[in-house]
Amino acid sequence: MASAATEALVSFASFSCIVFCVVLKLPQIGAIWSSKSAKGVSLQSTLLEWFCYAVMMCYHFVNEYPLSTYAEYLFLNIQDLVLVLIILYFGDRLGVEALLYITGYVVIVSVLSTSLAVAKIMMNFVLPLSMTSKLIQLQALWTSHDASSVSSTTWFIAFYSCVARIFTTIVETGDIPGPE
Repeated sequence: MASAATEALVSFASFSCIVFCVVLKLPQIGAIWSSKSAKGVSLQSTLLEWFCYAVMMCYHFVNEYPLSTYAEYLFLNIQDLVLVLIILYFGDRLGVEALLYITGYVVIVSVLSTSLAVAKIMMNFVLPLSMTSKLIQLQALWTSHDASSVSSTTWFIAFYSCVARIFTTIVETGDIPGPE
């Protein structure tokens, strides 16, 4: 049985993670919108991140974990959808491409949320794919030499939320991510 202090820390970390993730992408969305450009923001990185968020959300769902251990992924999936759409909009690519990405997302979530086996397999790829998405984003920044559309606030909140969620998931579910 966890101590009262541990339970309080887990509750705070979980609550703060969810609250921060409700607004995580808003600074990024605002930075792109105000600059009227997505230059320096990688669509491929955002799509990969969106996929990872979908896997995380569905994995927790099919395992019937408490909503408090994954509620932020609901908000992150919606925010990444908006981010993908505005990247496409400012790249004059909104249309069929957006429809394909949304359709692909719906198919992926449908499969992952109904198959524990598939969700478990895909969980093994989340960390390397997430790291790859960050490297792709850094490469886009390096190539464009323009970080005006990138929000450091979003990156900081994402880092905090990631650390907090790893802690809370391990404590609340005993599920330590990794190969079986």
